Amino acid sequence: MRAISQSDGEEITSALRQAGYGVTEMVGGGLAGRVNVVTTVVKRRDIPAIMALVSEADEAAFVTVDDANRVYRGHLGPA
Repeated sequence: MRAISQSDGEEITSALRQAGYGVTEMVGGGLAGRVNVVTTVVKRRDIPAIMALVSEADEAAFVTVDDANRVYRGHLGPA
């Protein structure tokens, strides 16, 4: 799952980490300038909870959800 924020990427990252999810954040450039790209790999059943956290942090964040066919190693979040 990827959230792209023009303003609150660090807040999204903080909310997800406090909830126990592993997060990778990057700085990028979008149409309107600098953006924060927040990426996490989660179980499908956790998507509603993740969306709620992202929306609380930045209701204007652009969010995409991709299927991960296989995941090797890493941290998938709370048990």
